Amino acid sequence: MEQESRLPKRHVLIFDHPRSCSNLLGKLLETHPDVTRLHRPWRDARTRVADRTGLSFTPETAVRFQKRRLGAEQPDFSHLTVAKANEHVAESIRAAREKNTPPSSSLTKPSTALCTTCNVKGNLAIIQEHTAILITDEAIHGTLHDSSSLPNPSANTTIIRSDILQTSIPLLLIRHPALAIPSFLRMHLLEEMLVPEDEMFRYWISYRWLRIIYSHLASLARENSANDLAEPVIIDAYDIVQKTPAVMARLCELFHIGQGEIRETWEVGEGVVGEPNELDVRWVETLWGSRGVIRREDGVVDWEIRVGELVEGWGREFGGDRGEVLKGMVEGEMEDYGFLWERRVRF
Repeated sequence: MEQESRLPKRHVLIFDHPRSCSNLLGKLLETHPDVTRLHRPWRDARTRVADRTGLSFTPETAVRFQKRRLGAEQPDFSHLTVAKANEHVAESIRAAREKNTPPSSSLTKPSTALCTTCNVKGNLAIIQEHTAILITDEAIHGTLHDSSSLPNPSANTTIIRSDILQTSIPLLLIRHPALAIPSFLRMHLLEEMLVPEDEMFRYWISYRWLRIIYSHLASLARENSANDLAEPVIIDAYDIVQKTPAVMARLCELFHIGQGEIRETWEVGEGVVGEPNELDVRWVETLWGSRGVIRREDGVVDWEIRVGELVEGWGREFGGDRGEVLKGMVEGEMEDYGFLWERRVRF
């Protein structure tokens, strides 16, 4: 059993879905002087090809993905393990609480410009990761091909160390599948990576992982109410963009930080660290090129979208029968999204 150490209360764990405005939320929170943000600390240890052999992630696709994300000169990730990633997160939580630089390790040197693991500036650590990265292989294999199967909610089916998970304030981000899934495909086609026919595409866009984590965290909070475990909080991406002040007021109250120090505006490129690689920049170039929150003005509410009306446009954009393929994927995710959406915070 891996060694666990007592951590200061509390830190924030953000569990996100691809294209759920997670980088925007992270950007907003990072403007607060009391916040230290860790971006994707488990990703590189978890996405090594060796860790994903149980899925249909073909060698050709894996090589293409890694080269596009990290360049022709591939970093050696063989030394990275989930245990080391967990320890790095624990060290960073303690360092934020004490406002010290985390102990030196290979994980404190960001592999992408999105990471801010070295920049300790506040005593509230906010750790952000894709939910798909965090689910154990056993849980993946037990649910990806059996949509009716859900693990026991009392079981921790994540790779996150229990002391990190149970002393956190958990925040889950969702976005309507009819917006998130086409956006995810759009970026992958642009970068010549995953396509809907790849099983890994289905793995990444599944809302099942968020539902599993929510159910586990809610179960923990109910069963351990005397230990003051935090209830999981769900926020829809629509509200992050369209109702930013209300969302930030709620989160600042939840995190016990002053709302008045959150900024909705910033300078172009503010907060970027390291040397951006082409792929990571492409995923956040709109945010990095902005000077603040960009709100929609068309009056459309995300959850009032009619999927059938979008299929023809998807077909024109993505070609072939992909409009119908996307429709099937979106409809297949609506049950889990609906479960989460019904439990979201209302603003």
